[in-house]
Amino acid sequence: MSSVKLFEGWLAETDETLMGVTTVWHKPIEADITKVVKNKKQNVVQVKSGGKVHNYSIVGVMVGGKKYDINFQKLEKTAGAGLNLYRYTEDGIEPYEVEFSELSVLLPKLAKGSSQEKIAGWIGDVYFTKI
Repeated sequence: MSSVKLFEGWLAETDETLMGVTTVWHKPIEADITKVVKNKKQNVVQVKSGGKVHNYSIVGVMVGGKKYDINFQKLEKTAGAGLNLYRYTEDGIEPYEVEFSELSVLLPKLAKGSSQEKIAGWIGDVYFTKI
């Protein structure tokens, strides 16, 4: 039987590895990305670049239109300069990778304050929406 972390459990976590750890990119643009909690939501990233700060909620939209927050524990830079979001699933925590090829297009737009960006996927799309 797998252990499922309840919403209340991960919402109350205070482990320093979960929030406040900043991941830095120098290419394709110099930017810092940090997990933040906004309005008790666990699906928010903060992008800092050039003295500007923008917060984005991350929402998935399945084929068929069902929306869900991509709640995550932490984020980290991959060996290939992509981004892993360690998202909460029914089975615990699972990495969701945004490959560098996608991030190299996405990150400059987020750093400039774009209102919404999308990553297309085969089972649905992931939206980064400025909040």
